[in-house]
Amino acid sequence: MKNFIKNIKKFIERNTKILFSIGIAILIIIYYCRNYSLNHSSQETYDFIRYNIFISCLISMVAAFIIMIFFDDKNKKNNAGRLVRFICVGNFNKRKGQEILIKAISKIKVQLKKQIKVIFIGGGPDLENCIEMAKGLEVNKNIEFLGIKRNSEEFLKNKDIFILPSYDEGLPIAIIEAFRQGMPVISTRVGGIPEMIDEYKNGFLINPTEEDIIKIIEEILEKRYNLEELSKAAREKYLTNFTLEKMIKEYCKLIEKEGN
Repeated sequence: MKNFIKNIKKFIERNTKILFSIGIAILIIIYYCRNYSLNHSSQETYDFIRYNIFISCLISMVAAFIIMIFFDDKNKKNNAGRLVRFICVGNFNKRKGQEILIKAISKIKVQLKKQIKVIFIGGGPDLENCIEMAKGLEVNKNIEFLGIKRNSEEFLKNKDIFILPSYDEGLPIAIIEAFRQGMPVISTRVGGIPEMIDEYKNGFLINPTEEDIIKIIEEILEKRYNLEELSKAAREKYLTNFTLEKMIKEYCKLIEKEGN
């Protein structure tokens, strides 16, 4: 029953414009039928309705066409060129995969590059190499290195997507913090990460390759996913699975299970 209601809700959300236009057409027909029935017999009213079904369908189609053009054009204008802000937090070393992310950014479609900004937070042995790489690949305008920040969670605010292209991980606290801020996550299929991310719901799972990173970033920039819905799901994931209270309860259950 819950799935049925959920599917109905999705159908309404996806077809709001069409349903709205059909509703307008129905109201118009009801209005004219009511006025017609006041001065005509029941049979004449029935004939009037029957012979005007085609007209009502035509009105619905025209109204749908006009509304879709108006709102779609408006949405395109609102979304055009919107800057999508990615953030990557972690120590700069080979294991974290920052180099492969920088290389991927340099290969993003030219027409999409102006829409992407990637902010790196962290220090480490490979930081200077990554800075020089960004300069060499001419992606300085798309990348910002902030260095080590003690309050990195503050920098997660007002960003769109958290990205962690690691080659090796356990259960990254950074992903939990991203979820806490309501940020969808792009990360790799390593360690415990696949258990943290519900793919296409609150984030995306990729392989640590340039091709996979380019593909998912370009899809996001091309507006193939609803970032607002992903953000809500990310926050919900945190509240459901990763609050301090929830994690303490889970650890207690695990200890009790091991004790038995």
